[in-house]
Amino acid sequence: MALRSFYGFEQFGNTGSMDSIESNIFLYEQGLEINTIHRTGNYSLKLVDTGRSFTIGRELTDEPEALWFGLAWYLTGTPTVSASKPWIEFQGASGNQHCRLCLGHDALNNWTYVLYKSDGSTVLDSGNLGLTPADINTWIYLELFLRISPTAGEFEIWVNNIQKGVGSSLDTYGSGNAGIGRIHMRGAYGGNIYIDDLYIDDSTRHGPVKVYGLPIDSDGDETDFTASSGDRYACVDERPYSTSDYVKSDTAGDRVSFGLTDADLTGRTVLGVSAYCIAHMTETYSATIEQFLRLNSVNYDSGDVEALSTAPRSFISFWEVNPEDSSSFEDVDLDNMQVGVELVSITTI
Repeated sequence: MALRSFYGFEQFGNTGSMDSIESNIFLYEQGLEINTIHRTGNYSLKLVDTGRSFTIGRELTDEPEALWFGLAWYLTGTPTVSASKPWIEFQGASGNQHCRLCLGHDALNNWTYVLYKSDGSTVLDSGNLGLTPADINTWIYLELFLRISPTAGEFEIWVNNIQKGVGSSLDTYGSGNAGIGRIHMRGAYGGNIYIDDLYIDDSTRHGPVKVYGLPIDSDGDETDFTASSGDRYACVDERPYSTSDYVKSDTAGDRVSFGLTDADLTGRTVLGVSAYCIAHMTETYSATIEQFLRLNSVNYDSGDVEALSTAPRSFISFWEVNPEDSSSFEDVDLDNMQVGVELVSITTI
């Protein structure tokens, strides 16, 4: 694998909060805020001091030994190092801790970092981030590399495309499985943090990235699903989502697709495309769905066939390359692309 996922928080809309929303990639804890302070698009995720947190985990179930983790962040206060209140924790899939990254400041309020082992006392690496009090309330791009090993652990930290720290032959292993199955984040101790434009890659550092949300704006070619009223796309284009209107089907093999708002990304490198939807069952069935892309009248299934539940649940599928020709996506591909969902199976219980 290479690029595993990215996230821009555009699909939630400015709800003020997200209460226990579960997705295939992110598991949100109650009370997180979607905020209109943003780096790209319209929204970002707000982590309030140390009182709000979220966990990335669904796409790390194979617990890779090493990965790159990048995100844009915006801090509103002066951080203080506290090993018991880290900003980012790297854990195994069962929640076993390996390492924790803390933010802090020196006597001149320049920003610093400390990487601790899971015991919260052994320092694996520390240094200056090259950021000053003038960088509070500005967007900064952070990238971390971590390899989990009791003897050959590695760590890198980059800020705005400049390397600020590097370590090797470290004991980065904590307990349990020797891999990264969860990344747990909270607000910095001493300030709120806004998060935007996040990526996870198990082999490559990409430098600062931007995630663009492309809302649906028209009905597509696949029209098997029935709209609760009016146009199909108008029933499912709300942000945040609403259950008051919808498209539905009770026939296995039915598909529905939608056109997207054009994105002018001429000259930019497109690292991948992610499709997002929220779906649920209204009766007691056993049912599965799968998202797909439609390019030049051909459907390309994601391969992510997943079960529905009676509660609304979010689904995310990811394509690193254009499935039509296995090459990188280009602006013209996105302009002509549709996204859709197939009801793969349905059985009455």
